[in-house]
Amino acid sequence: MGGSKIKIDYNGQPANAENVEVKQSSERWNEYLVGDGSVLKMKLVLTNVIRVDGQYDSIGNPIYMVNSTNALSVNAPGELRDATGKGKTQGPRVRIPFDRKIVEAEVIEVAQAAEYWNDYLLEDGTKLKARLVVTNIHRVEGKHDSTGNPVYNVTSSNVVAAAAPAELRQHFDDTADEGRAGV
Repeated sequence: MGGSKIKIDYNGQPANAENVEVKQSSERWNEYLVGDGSVLKMKLVLTNVIRVDGQYDSIGNPIYMVNSTNALSVNAPGELRDATGKGKTQGPRVRIPFDRKIVEAEVIEVAQAAEYWNDYLLEDGTKLKARLVVTNIHRVEGKHDSTGNPVYNVTSSNVVAAAAPAELRQHFDDTADEGRAGV
């Protein structure tokens, strides 16, 4: 429910904030053709938005904190599909944390990427944009899903930008430099 006041930890300090509902959204699938021939599709799904009271970015927009989750879909070529869980490895191997243990995995390079901005309209009139950016992909050795696709561990970050309506923006005093015109 939007508009509810909450207490949060903001930069290590207690702060007041408000839940803000998403009124409209357009969330697109990003597509990645990876070095082993698989096509990975990922989508950032926004689950919660909070506006921090009295905090603004460098251009005067309120600070918004977002929670999200990622959805992943895999379409692997036939030679990588294996319902028995014994897949081929070709690239460099590393050990990564996965499913609460350390496992062997293959580093997979991205051959081609199409990453898109998601658009959101918040109940307070703010237009929010969010983009999922993939930074690392590993194919977990010996792990396959129920359809035979290999399991991938994907590391990503989110980039978020806000454009708030004028009534929510911090207004700067542009007269502060008037006495310094000739300096």
